[in-house]
Amino acid sequence: MATTTQVPNGKAVADESWLSGAPEPDDDGGSSGPRRAARPSSGGGRAAYRLQTRKPRQGQAWPFILVTGGEFSGKSHACATLAATGKFSRTWWVPFGEDPDQYASLADYDIVQHDGTLYEFAAAIDAIAAEVNAQPVVDGLPQLVVIDSGTPLWDLFQQIAERRACKSDEAVAALMRNPHAQVSIGPLNWAHVNRLWQRITRTLKSMQAVVIMTARGKEGIAVNGRGNIDNNAPKSGVVLT
Repeated sequence: MATTTQVPNGKAVADESWLSGAPEPDDDGGSSGPRRAARPSSGGGRAAYRLQTRKPRQGQAWPFILVTGGEFSGKSHACATLAATGKFSRTWWVPFGEDPDQYASLADYDIVQHDGTLYEFAAAIDAIAAEVNAQPVVDGLPQLVVIDSGTPLWDLFQQIAERRACKSDEAVAALMRNPHAQVSIGPLNWAHVNRLWQRITRTLKSMQAVVIMTARGKEGIAVNGRGNIDNNAPKSGVVLT
């Protein structure tokens, strides 16, 4: 039985080398106990693992900040104001569904251009990460990355999930009977877009820079499965919209 290993370029590759020291799975998916430890192979295979340790390094994680608020509440303006403080050597402004030029009089920043597709947006994020991580601090100052806004970005992920759901045999049959039929997206399609979302957020969180993402939000209340207000839940909270 082979497993898949995630490699840096996002592709999965088969990896059977771990089997030499892995427990045998039972028919019910459990384990029948450990097998003998892996041994070096004379045929050029993977050598036995050698325990290695290191001491922790002193340091501080780079912040990844979510700025939420209602529409026209000043989220983008706050990012531009932060960029104008003179505490950053460079500001990368990645627009998504928002006008990046209206704050030019407030701060100096570089607008990252892309065509609005998920592919180019992700490619732009990867390119920024490569530039930032190569030289995180310039002239004693960190860099700032602004993603404005995460709301239309997530809307794009939701559209991908909906399109995938509409292609299922059950959905196609239901839509042929009634073009306005309600189609359930389902957990598998949500899992697919969540993997794409995590792919982007992992890159943002690993950047050696101050990263800010804006998103529209509002106060909301919790409801139960029947659509009634859940009195046991917090009365209000932030709901991204």
